[in-house]
Amino acid sequence: MQLRVSLALLFKTCEQQYLIYTPNGFKFATNDLTREGVQSKFRVLENQLYDKGNDKVESKDLPGLEQALKNTAWGEIPEYLKSIVIQIEKDRGKTTDVFHIAIQVLVCAAIKEMKDFSVGDLVWDTLKKWGATLNYAEKFGFQVRVADNLLKKNLLAYFAAQNLFKSTAKK
Repeated sequence: MQLRVSLALLFKTCEQQYLIYTPNGFKFATNDLTREGVQSKFRVLENQLYDKGNDKVESKDLPGLEQALKNTAWGEIPEYLKSIVIQIEKDRGKTTDVFHIAIQVLVCAAIKEMKDFSVGDLVWDTLKKWGATLNYAEKFGFQVRVADNLLKKNLLAYFAAQNLFKSTAKK
């Protein structure tokens, strides 16, 4: 997988200085491209993403969801998300109770978007939106491991694209 090869380059200790880019546009030079250094920088982004204050999300924030809900009976799942509902219930090991249906719909829409999104088009605000969706769900006791894993995978791809490719282009 190309991403693993790229990350292996990130973990390699180098004599050169590399620029590390953060979502807010801040950049800093570093020689610390050791595994620990890169992991530390990744954890900083991950902490921002999973910050408990990042939990504001609505159906209008997720493409196509608001319109799909208008065309779906109350308490029902939009057709395009039903296969994801099955995956979530399998992952959680139980069916979703009626009190969590609205949250499940948001999580399903976020999963759908995460699966369909191109790594090259990833921007920090999109990742924050997905993080907000999962934080909101967790706040109400609805955690989905498959969604968390997908978000982390996308964050890792974003991190590699923003840091590895920009820093090697500066040579």
